[in-house]
Amino acid sequence: MNLIAWLIYLRESAIGRPRPKDPTSSEQEPDISTSWHRVVISSWQNLKRIIEPLALAVGVSLVCNWLGVPVAWLVGPLLAGVAYSYSQGSPKPLPSSFITIGKAIIGVSSAARFSLDALALAKTYAAPLSLCIVITGALSMFNGYLIWKWTGMNRPTSFLGSIPGSSSNIVAMSEELGADPVGVAVLQYLRMMLMVLVVPTMAGWLFPNTSVTGTASLSTAVNAHPIPMSVNLLVLVGCCSLGIVGGKWLKLPTSGFLGSFLLGLLVFWSLPYSFHVPRSLLAAGLLLVGVSTGLKFDVQVLRQLWKAAILEIVLAMLLMLCCLGIGYEFHLITRVDTMTALLGFVPGGIEAMIATVTQLGGDTGVVLSIQLTRQFLILFIINLLHLFVNSRRQVTS
Repeated sequence: MNLIAWLIYLRESAIGRPRPKDPTSSEQEPDISTSWHRVVISSWQNLKRIIEPLALAVGVSLVCNWLGVPVAWLVGPLLAGVAYSYSQGSPKPLPSSFITIGKAIIGVSSAARFSLDALALAKTYAAPLSLCIVITGALSMFNGYLIWKWTGMNRPTSFLGSIPGSSSNIVAMSEELGADPVGVAVLQYLRMMLMVLVVPTMAGWLFPNTSVTGTASLSTAVNAHPIPMSVNLLVLVGCCSLGIVGGKWLKLPTSGFLGSFLLGLLVFWSLPYSFHVPRSLLAAGLLLVGVSTGLKFDVQVLRQLWKAAILEIVLAMLLMLCCLGIGYEFHLITRVDTMTALLGFVPGGIEAMIATVTQLGGDTGVVLSIQLTRQFLILFIINLLHLFVNSRRQVTS
């Protein structure tokens, strides 16, 4: 009988009939509806975590734009991100792809305004440009020295937190250099947010006649042949996508921005067409960068590092004034327009300064040349320091 029952069982399994449930078995069939319900709830929570800050950022940006705040689509999302992070009690960062896409859009927009004359101008004024960059870096290092002496923060953290430019790269390698990544992140993003909030507003109020916010789009001035908007947008999307991939593959600093910028230059200068970057697309890029930066702000860590944070605010404001003074002196020496000279030397993040000069007016190429020169010098020195620390560790081990 057992043999007959076993043969019947094998036959039913082969033809796909359900096996009768053994009442003595402790295993229970999973509840498909419950599992599906959990998946839906989890997906909705993740989607809500993205939709809420983006919706808040759009609302605040519209209000800032209505009030006439300069670079409203960058300042507004930044404030919205900080407010949302504060309401949640801890950072709620968006997926990294959001800020990467935003940087790529700004990179392509910068390429649309970049001219070969800017490189020739930067070469012509190489001596005063190098001197101003060195002075700006020295002032930043002096800020790090004061934070170390007055707050008790360890030396690597205070100095790395005060280095201007390439914040994400500095935070990423800070732990290997013996610094506290949290402290470095607080100092870096606090200074960057202050610069982004104050500099565009100050520049817009001091030089209102240079504003270009009323234009409908950014366009390449190299060629004059028109192109359908659908093809234009397809090319822009391709430059952003391939630029992000290429920037990561080449391991460029701020790969999303610089990769898209370089590819955009290659495309815009090679093809015999006039490409346009719609103002709405640039606003979307600014929004993604602004809200992503604001959401990284950790209020709890700021409370723990309140003494260093307060000192960083004071020193960042003084540094900003000094850098504006250096930029104005550069303007007097080289006769570069004032807006370009000021924004070129402010250590507030290359994407933020490029976005500001794009909307307020000025020469994007010169600002980009100054900012990139300083950033490459900083990354070069930090990587040398990184190699030195690793070699010392290998020797001691």
